[in-house]
Amino acid sequence: MISVKSGLKNDSICKSLTGIMVKEFQGLLPSFEEAFWEDVDSKPRERAYGAGAPHTLKTFEEKLFFILFYLKCYTTFAVLGFLYECDPSKPCDWVKAYLPLLEKALGKKCALPKRKIRSVHEFLQVFPTTKEIFIDGTERRVQRPKNNDAQKDHYSGKKKTHTKKNLVVVDSKKKYLP
Repeated sequence: MISVKSGLKNDSICKSLTGIMVKEFQGLLPSFEEAFWEDVDSKPRERAYGAGAPHTLKTFEEKLFFILFYLKCYTTFAVLGFLYECDPSKPCDWVKAYLPLLEKALGKKCALPKRKIRSVHEFLQVFPTTKEIFIDGTERRVQRPKNNDAQKDHYSGKKKTHTKKNLVVVDSKKKYLP
């Protein structure tokens, strides 16, 4: 199984595996844990505390490391199952559970970018000091959706396959927009 402690000893290894430095990881950990407990408290319990099989990811460090590792490396669930010594269905369940928690934690840290800016005026309100920006886009292949409407939305005539469009907007000075 992946050793989270060894991954958090070195900044370069942590950045390679999760995309963030150890100090940033430690700063994000309390918000992630708080989001976890808010989520647990909002749902009715299915079993008593301690019931069921022991979880592979025992600590919040391991859970946060897992979801950041998944987002950075974007490996298959079969590979994650091999790395974490479990059935491939478990990492799939973990991603479904921990991704919303990470979004909540990042939202509390005010680190999520604004997703939909519809006009130049709105852009200038959100980023008033920005004078120059660079926009780049790419298309990443996705599995063909079963829903007919979703197929039409994801089909790219240029690539002749089903894709998601990804746009990146950067500032010439900061190299990113917050």
